[in-house]
Amino acid sequence: KMVPWEYSPYLWDHIVEMTGDPLIGLHIGQETRPTAYGMIGYLLQACGTFGEVITAVSGFNNTFSSIFRYTAEIKGDLVYQYMEPMPLWWSKYPVSAQQGADVGKSSALRTFNLLTGQHARPLKALFTCSKNNVEEYRRVLQCELVFNAPRDGMVFPRAVMDAPVLSHDQSLFALFNNLLTEKQQKLASRKTFSEELRLALLTDFKGQAPPIHVAASHLGMNTRTFQRRLAEESSSYPAVCSDLR
Repeated sequence: KMVPWEYSPYLWDHIVEMTGDPLIGLHIGQETRPTAYGMIGYLLQACGTFGEVITAVSGFNNTFSSIFRYTAEIKGDLVYQYMEPMPLWWSKYPVSAQQGADVGKSSALRTFNLLTGQHARPLKALFTCSKNNVEEYRRVLQCELVFNAPRDGMVFPRAVMDAPVLSHDQSLFALFNNLLTEKQQKLASRKTFSEELRLALLTDFKGQAPPIHVAASHLGMNTRTFQRRLAEESSSYPAVCSDLR
């Protein structure tokens, strides 16, 4: 069971206070091994190429994090790997969210180096925050830094997708891929409609409550069906919205 996201901001506050390190997230990522993320880490170790690693992280995102979205885009000769805290986290706790994004960046480099045996250098590191701690970010990430970017992530040459994973094992890949697929199915079957709505409001509407017809349309149904689904769980749209405050 994953820890509710609301605890994360306070956890980072305490970690920064205890260590006295304002970039503790960046430094934690430097020491993080793939298996620290649980079953997904074992799948990554069994992948054939780093391209498969990136695909697996995006595809099984919901099995190891409910507050981070990992996605990737190929644009010409470049690969954009995004690691983005959910919008509400950014808007309410920007410092804490930045710590999480920093872990994503430095751990992505660490994962590539461990799995491929190569020393990767991204072309750019993208930050949605304003310019800060330039020297330390550059030392750790060893690339051009772009602050006030529209999204948080890293830019790599497309060639990294073909880098072979040294620990590739087809049988283990099949095993962990099947286990994670089953986990996704169980997560989906246990999720109530109220939980699905709450997650949509947190991630897609930045914790704000849109008009009921907008929320219903976002989930692919009309208002009457939307209200009926909530009523079947002894809930209502105002009740779900109230839980966000």
